[in-house]
Amino acid sequence: MDHELRRANAVFSETVNIVVESEWNDEAKNSVQMCPALLLASQKAIPNAVKYIYSRLAAYASHIDEGMPDIILSLISTGNSFDLQCRQRVEKGLSRLVAECNVWLVTSGEACDPLARITSDLLRNILPARESEVETLVFAINSVNAIANDVNVCTRMADVRYNTLCMLWMNAEASPADLALFRAIAAIRLSIPPPSLLIGVPDGSASTAASSQTVLLPPPSIEQHPISVAFFCGGDLSSLLELRTYIQSGVPVLVLQDSSELCAILSSSWLLYRSSAFEHDKWIEWLDAELSSVAQSGHLVSADVIEDAKENIAVSMAAASGDATLLAFVSTDQLEALCERVLHLCMQSALDAIDVRRVLQLSVRLGEPSIVRSLDIAHLCTKQDAAQLYEDALLSDGRIAVLAALLDQSVPLIITLDLLKKMLNTCSDQYFFNNVIVCQCLGRRCAPSDIDIHLIKDLNKLLRWLSGGVNDLLPPHYFETPTPDEACSFDILAVWAVLLNRSELVKCLCAYSQNTLPLALVLARVCRALAEQSRSWFFYENGFRNLSRWLSDHCVSVLENAHVESPQKTYRSLCVPLESFNGLTLTELAMQSNNKQFVAHRCCQRWIHRLLYSNLQVTSSRGVPFVPEWLKIVLSSLLLVPIWCWMRLRVPERASRELNRVVSPTVALLQNGRGHSKTRAHSTYSVVSTRSSPRDEGLVLLRDERTTGESSATPQSGVVSVSPPHPQQETVQLEDTPDTTTMLPRKKKHSPCKQSSVSIAMFYSTPIVKFWLSLVFRLAHLLIFAYSIMLPGCGLVNLRYADMGMDIHNIA
Repeated sequence: MDHELRRANAVFSETVNIVVESEWNDEAKNSVQMCPALLLASQKAIPNAVKYIYSRLAAYASHIDEGMPDIILSLISTGNSFDLQCRQRVEKGLSRLVAECNVWLVTSGEACDPLARITSDLLRNILPARESEVETLVFAINSVNAIANDVNVCTRMADVRYNTLCMLWMNAEASPADLALFRAIAAIRLSIPPPSLLIGVPDGSASTAASSQTVLLPPPSIEQHPISVAFFCGGDLSSLLELRTYIQSGVPVLVLQDSSELCAILSSSWLLYRSSAFEHDKWIEWLDAELSSVAQSGHLVSADVIEDAKENIAVSMAAASGDATLLAFVSTDQLEALCERVLHLCMQSALDAIDVRRVLQLSVRLGEPSIVRSLDIAHLCTKQDAAQLYEDALLSDGRIAVLAALLDQSVPLIITLDLLKKMLNTCSDQYFFNNVIVCQCLGRRCAPSDIDIHLIKDLNKLLRWLSGGVNDLLPPHYFETPTPDEACSFDILAVWAVLLNRSELVKCLCAYSQNTLPLALVLARVCRALAEQSRSWFFYENGFRNLSRWLSDHCVSVLENAHVESPQKTYRSLCVPLESFNGLTLTELAMQSNNKQFVAHRCCQRWIHRLLYSNLQVTSSRGVPFVPEWLKIVLSSLLLVPIWCWMRLRVPERASRELNRVVSPTVALLQNGRGHSKTRAHSTYSVVSTRSSPRDEGLVLLRDERTTGESSATPQSGVVSVSPPHPQQETVQLEDTPDTTTMLPRKKKHSPCKQSSVSIAMFYSTPIVKFWLSLVFRLAHLLIFAYSIMLPGCGLVNLRYADMGMDIHNIA
């Protein structure tokens, strides 16, 4: 009994000969290829075969879960044939899966199977030119009839030269239905890897010592399980058993509804089954007639075959309509979005949060942002899961859309040196970083083998020089701190992307950065400097100049849009010192980075005008000939008297509004439970009302001392602003004041002349006055110097005459 059980569970690893049919059905050109294969004695040996496969992967893996598939796609197209257009669309849809993620493809491997032939063509075209680290494996599951023992009798197979492993059932007399069931069971078991602690345990190891120990299995959230999906294009009634097996096992199935008559019957049956006017008896009658037509076209007229097909369809419809929808349909015209349809089908069939996270991770690797946008990442994923999603999105430029979807949800991220190393290792162009950045700019002899803190410090010094003096663009303390500032993470990633010459990633991160304007200004300067450093490589120089131009245009467009929406807030933002950028304001940063396009913007020009004029305003002359503004300033500085005629203090735009500020009804409503009395709207001409209103309210508004008004936010030039500070919109705290101290001091009245007069000290300390005085005296010096040069002997003759006159006077 034990001997028979071992024999039924036996798995043999061999290398077999396979007869491969030529593409043009030429028997003379059929070739024999050698292919690795697993020979299974029976269906009971499938778990041992799966264990063998995962054990071999684990034995040669350099890290955990290396070689594990992200998705296992079962391709079912028994008895079908595609036209050229349909074949091209299917191949294009599957090529994205093969190119972007680790995928296992399960086929029959037969040459008459269109999906098996498409798979072999895909591997032949993609694998030789692949540069990424994704892996693809094809399982050709069939019977031992595929072995070329007799070339004239064996089953013709598709090309098995590229990443193909045969799983052959040692039953030469298996019927098509039995073989389809065997293939489905094997594919389903492949999607359920054995626990990590059981991989490598030999069969029959249930000894006394082992049985006395408790095997602690890891939780399912840690174990990586591939997603299993089936793609059905069957045209034979025997393929319905395979469809039924997948659906009953909980595997979602995507049906190409217009690929065959059988698929069209399944699509119509699905619509009828889910309709409110569904009648089972009439549907069975219609199904019997349709399946009879399919059986006659396939030369299968047996009544038992039709009854089995009806039962398979009925059971499949019932199982697919449960709590999780396991069946979906797609047309040939929609095959370009095959990845997206597969992901949405997986989301519909997900049973718990673990399944949803697996689908989410697969969508990131496939570069499909629709799944990310449809989920709330903050409530679904932990920080570790979110970091893994970011890592997958950052490793490829084809996933920029997914990265943007993650950034839209403000998912936090903490950068590690390992992430920077992975970005470098997966970068398509490592030559620039290794040769231009490391060897040429840093002066190192060879490319770094690891990203350590010493390299980060050297790169930070290099970036300080490239940016014109901006510190900590790649701060070393960020990587040395246990809890770094998450707000700086994406700025650091943008800087690292510049060093890796990944322009599309730089654009995305700059657009979503909290410091988008200063970061783009600095990176534009860095890109211009890198373009100069890489002048020996024209393609690098041209790319960095284009990126610098894009960053400058992006800054100007953001500034213009903000200025159109809110000119006052935009102007104030130009006046706020930026701690992360040496305490400079945006305009100062733009001038330091020599960004003429940004400085030429009207909002920046207003800032520069306020920098030069401070609170000084030159009035117009009425009734007198036109006098230019610069001449008024020069005459006022030389004669002093015109100061009181032509010079005035700038009137603050919000001064009158601040002087008349009162408690708003909304603030009064929020004073819940505080003593106050109803007061009428006092008149500005009533002395009693102006004095009693603050006293009766008995409240004092405490505001932050920071001022962001136009006058206080303007860059100072040594002149103290006379306009009152303008508080920003901040949280207002209300406190009860003592009953005896509720009166506010009376405001003193000032005449307009005194409020707008300019003192001499304030006038001469204004930068524009200093500028014109300096310019006038320099021009006068040049004129005197030119006049002295035009004199005979450059003025020495006059000096000699003057000396002779002095000598005669002394002698006399």
